[in-house]
Formats: sequence, structure tokens, C-alpha cells
Amino acid sequence: MVLFRFLAIIFLAYFGYRFFSKIREENQKMVIEKEDILEEDPVCKRLVPRKQAVVYEKAGQKIYFCGKECCKKYRKEKEKNEDK
Repeated sequence: MVLFRFLAIIFLAYFGYRFFSKIREENQKMVIEKEDILEEDPVCKRLVPRKQAVVYEKAGQKIYFCGKECCKKYRKEKEKNEDK
């Protein structure tokens, strides 16, 4: 009987630890996601996290895009405007 109680306590302690460590990991992920700064894509006006954005840098200014296509469109428009 004592062995059964001991095993039950070990079992509960193990699963309690696993349960609470999983909750803690999820909370840490939410904090990391909240800290990521959102930038607006100048082409499609979509908000993009800096970590996932395509970055175009010109004259020391960084411009963030949701993808390569928006970056290409922006660069083409800039070249057209500069040629005029």
C-alpha cells in the first residue's frame, strides 16, 4: 500500500510538472510575440512583424515589406518616379 501511494505521488508530481511547464512556455511565447514590432508595408498596407519582413534599405532608411513582390513593386515605382 505504501508503494502504491509513493508511485501515485510520483505520477501526480510528474504530470503536474509537465502541465505547468507547458503553460509557462505558452506564456513566454506570447510575451515574445508581443515584443515584436509591427511595420506597415507601404505597398499593400499590411502590418508585418519586423522579424518576418523583407527589408529594403536605401540611404540609411529601412523599409519593411510583407514579401518580395511588394518590395519589387515599390522599387519599380521609386525608379519610375526618380526618372521623371
